[in-house]
Amino acid sequence: MKKLMNPKTTVLILLSGTVLLSGCTDWQSKPVAVDESWGKSVKNMVEAQTLNPNAGYVDRPVLGIDGQKSQGAIQVYRAGSTDLKQGKEAVEFEVGN
Repeated sequence: MKKLMNPKTTVLILLSGTVLLSGCTDWQSKPVAVDESWGKSVKNMVEAQTLNPNAGYVDRPVLGIDGQKSQGAIQVYRAGSTDLKQGKEAVEFEVGN
C-alpha cells in the first residue's frame, strides 16, 4: 500500500492549521449586550409616518377625496396590472465621435 503523505508533512499541516485557526478566536472577549432600544427603529419610523393610528377604528367617511378620481383609481386598481413594455421603444445613445 502506497503512502499519500509522510508523517512529518501531516503533522506540519495540522500544526499550521491549528495556529491559523486559533488566530480567529478571542479568548478574552465577553458577549456584548445590546441596547434596550435594539430593533425599535423600524417601529419608531412607522409610528412617525402614520398620520392617524386610529383611522381604521373610526366609522365615518374620509373627507377630502374627490369621488370621481377615487372611483377611477379603484377601477384601475381592480383591473389589474398592465403591460409596462407596451408602447415603449428602445433608445440608443452614441458615446464619443
